[in-house]
Amino acid sequence: MPLSATRRGVLFLALLATPLVMPTGARAYSSPARFEAPIEDAAAESYGGGAGRWFTGSPADGFTCAVCHGADAAPAPITLEGVPEVYRPGERYELTLRWPEDAAVGAALEITDELGAPVGTLEVLATEAEERCGELPATTLQGAPERSVAVVEPCGARRSRLAWTAPESASARLALAAVAANRSGDPRGDGVALGRRALVREGAPAAEAAVAEGCAVSAAGSDADPDADPKGAGALALLLLALLALRRRPTIAALLALVGVALFSPRVARADEVAAGLYVRADTDDITVVSPKLRANVRLGDRTTVGAGYAADIWTGASIDVRTAATRPIREQRDELTAHLAHELDDVTLGASYRFSHEGDYDSHGGALDATWRFAEGNATVRARLLAAQDVVGRAGDPDFERRLGTLGAHLVYTQNVDRLTLLQLAYELTRREGYQASPYRFVGIGGDGSCAGTAQLCVAEAHPGLRMRNAAVARFRRAFGERFSFGAAYRFYGDDWGLFGHTITAQLGVLPGERDLVTLRARFHGQDAASFYRARYEERPGERLRYVTRDRELGALFTTRVQLAWERTLDLTDAGPELQLTLAAAGTHLRYRDFVGLDQVWAVELTFAAVVLL
Repeated sequence: MPLSATRRGVLFLALLATPLVMPTGARAYSSPARFEAPIEDAAAESYGGGAGRWFTGSPADGFTCAVCHGADAAPAPITLEGVPEVYRPGERYELTLRWPEDAAVGAALEITDELGAPVGTLEVLATEAEERCGELPATTLQGAPERSVAVVEPCGARRSRLAWTAPESASARLALAAVAANRSGDPRGDGVALGRRALVREGAPAAEAAVAEGCAVSAAGSDADPDADPKGAGALALLLLALLALRRRPTIAALLALVGVALFSPRVARADEVAAGLYVRADTDDITVVSPKLRANVRLGDRTTVGAGYAADIWTGASIDVRTAATRPIREQRDELTAHLAHELDDVTLGASYRFSHEGDYDSHGGALDATWRFAEGNATVRARLLAAQDVVGRAGDPDFERRLGTLGAHLVYTQNVDRLTLLQLAYELTRREGYQASPYRFVGIGGDGSCAGTAQLCVAEAHPGLRMRNAAVARFRRAFGERFSFGAAYRFYGDDWGLFGHTITAQLGVLPGERDLVTLRARFHGQDAASFYRARYEERPGERLRYVTRDRELGALFTTRVQLAWERTLDLTDAGPELQLTLAAAGTHLRYRDFVGLDQVWAVELTFAAVVLL
């Protein structure tokens, strides 16, 4: 099978100075032949052994070569080319390590699973003169069968090439440690380059790939940051201020939280992702919605991720709800702040999140706990989620009006990689809502044409049941066809104890017109019956009491169709630096109301622009 050039990345490794944490009298081993020798053997007056370690920084090794080298390092760039962002099982990828002609470079590279066992197959490609030490290759494979470490000896070679045959497992971890010796015999003057990258199998559940530079990615205990605690305290202080500012200044709170996470995290943390987006919707019901969004995710070490986000919904107009209630056009803004934390424990990831949203007459606090279990060699995952929320509903101009709404819910999601091209997912959701679930601004006409602005004989406030149990079940699948096409479909069934039942079908076609472009066509069809107490017109009949009345068209029978076309493009901001992912999407939606007074259909146009920077 030919070597793949699809979805490859370039890993740039800068040689950085690092603290010397080994005894000052020790000398790092200068040849693979010294691998088994002790670090320090006073009886034999021998120094510089590897003590049985390769110092790659992988899960099997922990430490890197920075434990001895690099205190007074002179920077020298090293690049590793051909690393696939997404790999296909059984396919061979050529990895090329390059360094300057005048540099004396030694390196060790391995690709492992989360526990440090080798995954896939590494081969040495040493057919060119610049890859050899005379008649022998400069790179050899060592450590079999427990390890598979590609070791480059500093013998005058200028390049090392490897072929990696990708495994069936859902993910892998590449670890590289390199030393550029200054030939002084003192390891403190040698440059050090360290790099790690998470590799993900095609079709596997998304994993967060991390590319790190310098010693900031070394294992805990070998290259600890002395400033970690003070900077962490700074982050906590800003996050505390953000919480205090939530109720009165949500926008300022969001900015404080993002600054605290992104700027004041310990130096071992790198921002994985910073994203901003803008969504605009306009429809024929005279409603316009503008929604800006901002979020950032930061990794703390190898296993912990924290993030924060801010979003706003600004909508204006005089919809049918406003017109039939005989009230004036409305302008509202909702601000939302989110924060989340996730920590990996081998095959289990635990997470927690918090959400706060505020608008002039509505406050909402919500939280969730997550647990994800990966098994069957990473081909299957189960995710469980528990959530809770507490809302306070007010009414503008009426300080005495206050109602509460509580929500409890549970989600369960099972994902299975059927084969290397097919993904299957099953999900179930149960939600319990208790409290005020009507709108304080909707009024229902009794008699006449059912409209308070028309001939209704009486107008009363909307009233809904105080308890609602909601159930939803989802089945999804997705399959790749060749290298450039994929298709996915999903079905969702919804039912609740208000008598409302719905069915949703979605379909998605993905096309890769180029290596860095993705075009997606999505279609969604949704139909539902009406809630048991919904009426287009309410009439007073002798002996009948109207306990529940509503003008919520979303509780009536309806059918919606939505089609979206999206284009995504990935750009390299620098040769070895962050990536910029741009998304532009346009969508059209048609809503058909089968039994709603004053409105039978709505057409809407939606535009989305998003930019994501992967650091």
